[in-house]
Amino acid sequence: LLKVLGQHTIHHGYVAAREGCIQLKIGVIWFVSFQKSLSRGAIAVECGVVAAFVGAYMLRRYIQKKRYVERVRRWYGTKKRACLQKYKNLVYKVSQTSLFLAVILPHILYVILVLATQYVAPSVVGYFATKTYFTTAISLWYPLAKTIFLVHRWTVFVSKEASGKKRDKDAPGKIAGKKSFFTTYSYSKSKRSISNVSGPSKKLNSAQASATTAKSKLGEKWLRAAGKTTTKY
Repeated sequence: LLKVLGQHTIHHGYVAAREGCIQLKIGVIWFVSFQKSLSRGAIAVECGVVAAFVGAYMLRRYIQKKRYVERVRRWYGTKKRACLQKYKNLVYKVSQTSLFLAVILPHILYVILVLATQYVAPSVVGYFATKTYFTTAISLWYPLAKTIFLVHRWTVFVSKEASGKKRDKDAPGKIAGKKSFFTTYSYSKSKRSISNVSGPSKKLNSAQASATTAKSKLGEKWLRAAGKTTTKY
């Protein structure tokens, strides 16, 4: 049986290889004749396209070898963190004078930036406002996209909460958490912002956290004292 299978396999393999060589020969002959029928301009365009693909591949390999993309990302992240830190320090200094002014400081800076752009380049602002879809994008599509992303996050959170409650029902010894989506989202956002802050702002946040911890401990002591008084009487 193995001998018969081997003979048929070798025979069919030989036939397939022979047919493949014939087809390859026909294809090469057709390609050479087609290239001879082209003009010099068309051949130059083909050579240019091939050279562009080869050059793009070599450039990609060179960029990956020198790690230019990682360097640019690292440089951008460093500059971004430095700018955010300067802005947070500015907000902290303003908050020492007026907390209300510190809250509305981003809006003031935005208005100043818009007025300065309008004063420096009014024609550019008019072109983007009347001749392009920029106004529609920032007034309609961007808020709509942010709303859709928020609803998607809320839906994912609700599904996770539902699955968690179902697991807690299966395991009676566990108690499901009762944090809402917005509480969890705001807590995670504030946690990320606190982790990225250093200097005076970090001291302010740590002081607020210490005060909150002290209040919670005081509340626990009061509850224990109230419980002891109730038990006594």
